[in-house]
Amino acid sequence: MAFKDVVQDIEGYREIQQEIAVLRKYGQGISGRRGEVRRVIDLLHPARVELEVAAVLPETPSTQTLRLVSPHGHLPPFQAGQYINLFLSVGGVRTSRPYSISSSPCQTGHWDVTVRRLPGGFVSDHLLDEVRVGDLLESTSPAGTFTYNPLFHGNDLVFLAGGSGITPFMSMIREAADRGLK
Repeated sequence: MAFKDVVQDIEGYREIQQEIAVLRKYGQGISGRRGEVRRVIDLLHPARVELEVAAVLPETPSTQTLRLVSPHGHLPPFQAGQYINLFLSVGGVRTSRPYSISSSPCQTGHWDVTVRRLPGGFVSDHLLDEVRVGDLLESTSPAGTFTYNPLFHGNDLVFLAGGSGITPFMSMIREAADRGLK
């Protein structure tokens, strides 16, 4: 007995074959939409994001926030607590550093990245001393799983952080305030 003969004896096989025939006759093909999924993925999560410094906001004597916008008018969405890797050339050396997004994901016009000076910091010194409004930077799309989900984590929260480790919490707290959460 051949495999195709055995398969035909499975309960519901004939109904599924009839449904497939109807779909093939009346259903719409997706060949005309080829590449559409890739375009949406690239819009939501591109490999690289070009950013322009829109503002430099002083926070403390050793900390500034860089407000970053897209020169192309679109920033990928992010979840509070996620980070981006900034790519920079510092003194002829190409390097990158991860920075948490400190702004709320409820606003979509900019990302804030809060940078604290580290004594002798290679990248932090450059970002705080050399980067100006209008400068172009490059980053990855937002990444990371250090996020808050009220369905899993509940409404009673305690945030413990020190130094620049506060930035993902800044984003979470701003989102809670923007959404009017408890």
